[in-house]
Order: sequence, then C-alpha cells, then structure tokens
Amino acid sequence: MSGYFKLKTVYRDLLLPLLDFCARKEISAGRIRLVALLSALPAGVSLAWQPSAHWPLLLFVVVLVLRHALHGIAALLSAGRQNSPITVSFREKLLVVATDGILYLPLALQPGVASAWIVIAVMLGLIHESMGTVETKGGIFRRDYDLMGANNRALWFGAVGLLLGLGVAPGLWLTLMLLLFNFMLLITVAHRFRRLRRAV
Repeated sequence: MSGYFKLKTVYRDLLLPLLDFCARKEISAGRIRLVALLSALPAGVSLAWQPSAHWPLLLFVVVLVLRHALHGIAALLSAGRQNSPITVSFREKLLVVATDGILYLPLALQPGVASAWIVIAVMLGLIHESMGTVETKGGIFRRDYDLMGANNRALWFGAVGLLLGLGVAPGLWLTLMLLLFNFMLLITVAHRFRRLRRAV
C-alpha cells in the first residue's frame, strides 16, 4: 500500500501547476467538475455513433485520463477552500454518476460485449455513489478507500476500452473480467451498506 500512496503523491504533485493556475484565476471546483462532465460527451457520443470502430474506444481512454486529472484538481480545490462538505459531496457524486452513465453505458453497444454486465456495473456504481452521499449527509466522513470507488471503476473500464481499442477481440476474457468487476462492485456496495447500518 505504501507504493500506492507514493504514486498518489507523485500524481498530486504533477497537478500542482494546474491547481495553482485555477486558484489564481479563481476557477471553482464546481466548474472543473462541469468541464469533466462536458469532456465526456464526445467520447460517449462517439462510442454510441460508431460502436464497431476502434478510434472511439481510444478516445474514451484519453477522456478517462483527462477526467481523472480534472477530478483530482477539483478535489484539491475543494480541500483548500471553505466549502460545505455536504454540498460538495452531493455535487461531486451527482457529476460522477452522470459522467459514468455518459461514458460507460455506450460500451454496452460494442459488438461482442455482454451488454447486461455493463449496465449492471453502471447501476451498482450509481448505488455506491448514492450511498456515499447518504454517508456524508449523516456526518460519516471518510477517505475514499473503497474497493471499487470511482477511480478504480474508471481503471477497469479504461483497461477494457484500451484492449478493445487496440484490436483485441472480445471473448471469454472480457466476460470473465466483467463478472469479476461486478463481483467486486457487489462487495463494495455491501461493505458501504454495512458501514451505514453501523452508523444508524
């Protein structure tokens, strides 16, 4: 785990110049999150428009990386300002869910992809983020170390998009990957549900 947190520190340091620019220009975290949402639209539309082409999948991966960077900047901006944790969390979860739907649901249209598992994964992500909002409103503030939080979901979907975009034919490997992905999502949702029950 120490290597993981060291990697996160390096990543955060890479974002500092952009963070300083946003702070100087007084660009709010909400605007950054909105840009992240809007940046997902070209990728989502391209995936739905050209489901058999490879280039929309590669664009999808690039947008995921951009989205991750933008959300990292927004989180650092929020941490450095006097924002209401409840309001920030609600906005963040709402944008995460909306962006997930725009980016991930069109993957279900890809030839050879088990569409049902993609839809189930997006729905489980929605449940997970909704529970996170309830946690924050209940005063249960926590660091995001969930097994399949937003960043880890993006990593899984990004890996799928990259492999398909590079021309790897969908098959049993993809079905097994999606099954494992949904299984870990179920564990994550169950863990958060138990955490909510203990807090009530």
